[in-house]
Amino acid sequence: MSDASSSPSSEAGRSFGRRLRRTPFRDLLRGRVTGRLDLDAVFEETALPRGIESLVRRVARRARLDRLERVDVARDLAEHFRDGLADGGDPDDLVHAFGDERAAARLIRRSMLRKRSLVRRVNRRFVQAILVTVAAVVGIYLLAAARYWSQRPIVSTDYIAQMNEPIAALSPDERSWPRIRAAMTELRGLVEPDPRAVSDRPEVLKRADAINAIVEAGQRAAIEPWAGAESDAWQVEHDDFSPSQETVDAFFAASSSALESLRTAAALPGLGREISSGPPQDPADVAFFGIESRLSDDSGTDPDHALAGSVIAIELPQYTTLRSAARVLGADARRAIVEGDGLRAIEDLRAMFGLARQTREPSFLIGQLVAISIEQLAFDVVLDALASHPAGFSDEDLATLAALLSTIDDERLEMDLAGERLFFMDLAQRFYTDDGDGNGVLTLRAAEGMGQIGPGSGIPDPPSVVGFLVAPGLANLALDRASAVRVWNEFFDVCEQATSRDPWTLDRGTLEVVDGRPIEETMTGWRNRLRYFPLNLLIPAIDKAILAGLAVRTQRDLVETVVALERTRRLQGDWPQSLDAIPGDVLARPVRDPFDGRSLRYKLRDGVPTLWTIGPDRDDDDGRAVEDRRDPSRGVRKSTSPASLASTSSFWGAGEPAETDLDGDIVVWRGPDPDPATFSRRDAAEAGG
Repeated sequence: MSDASSSPSSEAGRSFGRRLRRTPFRDLLRGRVTGRLDLDAVFEETALPRGIESLVRRVARRARLDRLERVDVARDLAEHFRDGLADGGDPDDLVHAFGDERAAARLIRRSMLRKRSLVRRVNRRFVQAILVTVAAVVGIYLLAAARYWSQRPIVSTDYIAQMNEPIAALSPDERSWPRIRAAMTELRGLVEPDPRAVSDRPEVLKRADAINAIVEAGQRAAIEPWAGAESDAWQVEHDDFSPSQETVDAFFAASSSALESLRTAAALPGLGREISSGPPQDPADVAFFGIESRLSDDSGTDPDHALAGSVIAIELPQYTTLRSAARVLGADARRAIVEGDGLRAIEDLRAMFGLARQTREPSFLIGQLVAISIEQLAFDVVLDALASHPAGFSDEDLATLAALLSTIDDERLEMDLAGERLFFMDLAQRFYTDDGDGNGVLTLRAAEGMGQIGPGSGIPDPPSVVGFLVAPGLANLALDRASAVRVWNEFFDVCEQATSRDPWTLDRGTLEVVDGRPIEETMTGWRNRLRYFPLNLLIPAIDKAILAGLAVRTQRDLVETVVALERTRRLQGDWPQSLDAIPGDVLARPVRDPFDGRSLRYKLRDGVPTLWTIGPDRDDDDGRAVEDRRDPSRGVRKSTSPASLASTSSFWGAGEPAETDLDGDIVVWRGPDPDPATFSRRDAAEAGG
């Protein structure tokens, strides 16, 4: 076939712009404007009859060649037909003689392809292979996307019902919550709301706030903390609206029946408040918690929402009430000690421990932390009383108190993580598909439910086209259901082992690892955030919760040791010279230092018994107060001495480095001034002017 370009005469008849537009790029690179891609110019030159021209155009098009090759084919065919016409042939006969144009196009195409260079033919096959592969991948991916979106999570297990089973098994007479609610309602009737309270705040909550203000004022007026009035925990701001002493006295004088109801309720087997997803529905609870407006609001949780009916949507407003009840009992215990009614104080403490026990049921991490805070309140009452007003307890009272403390064993104080396991199992059935064998893939309902959809989240909104296409890929990058459940349970296996360890043997590093990676790493980089979603949003800073459980056990040991010191002083007429000198029938084993496992350091200083821990620097400085040398500009909380033993827990753990910038020890309890049978610490201070 001819490779000739257009003739000079034909080029002259075409505009420069037309020739420029129809010139191959390679010709332009050589500085030539050839117009070789101008198919119309071929027919202008040959002036073929319309029927033949149409045939040539169709054959050139059906050959499926590139533009330059089509022009060459058209030129060769046009020359063929022009020769036939020059020999006197009839146009119709020539078209008929040409034969099947489709077959001709195939032959022409085959011939032209053979003329191409080897490199061009290889490239053509390569491009074809790529296109076929892309088409196959796209097809498979679209099928996967359709299959992905056709699958839905299957909520097959009611974990809330499982948690409610032991609660439902309690008879009405064994349930404390109705009695606690009634007692707190009675106490609310004894107070007037703070005039500064937000006007649209429910009346019942204003009264609850007023009770808290009275309780705080009441406990401050009763017994000074063992660390002294200058301690950080005692330094809170008060204003002209703080309750007067007359108001406090009147409140507690009128609260005896409500307090007795709280003591009776705390002795019952269980709280007995069944849990449910969303806000409480019991009319009595609705009125007590002041949430009528929430229930009348039409903007409640959509029943089709991923978290509707889930464990994570459970609301537990009773925790605030239980802690408030414990604070009222704690304030009354302090007042009873000042009044010399040690038995009443012990009954208040017994009730506080009972409320803490009930708060732990059912097993929620937040509930156990609230229970720990209640127990710490009770322990503080004992430590403060034996330091500032030991005469408030008789010898018999101390024996009764020691027996009460012995019932608060390690098993009762141990963190129970069973609820956290069920928590994730419930989310798994809502966020993952179910293949029938315990596995499945993550759905975007998880992202929607956890509020992770939106700008900057990296997770597309499900209704969008992008979401439809991207979701299967995201699901395959994330852990599947079985793997996520395995990682969650393995993490809590380690945590449960840690709950029974002693503080000085605890390996905190194991509590900061998920699936062999540091927890922080699962939240760094979009791949890790996606791979461990939603685990990395749900796993709390569990090491702090574990340490809180260990701290309350250690604080109990400290309280038992302090009670034993006071009992020994009364039995022997003086303080023992060492903790080992406490009789075995009074104390089986003294409290141990959570930093090194040895007995807590003890010494009489000017006749005052003093207990201290070696502190974060991990060496004994003979009770010298810790000196905080850390840079205050870095915002590090100041460490002081004296301080609560539990407050040092952030430094506990085996293998933790010594904090050399915190040189010194931390006093965790200091006893009364000499002759405590005659003077309280407050009395001594007043006597000294």
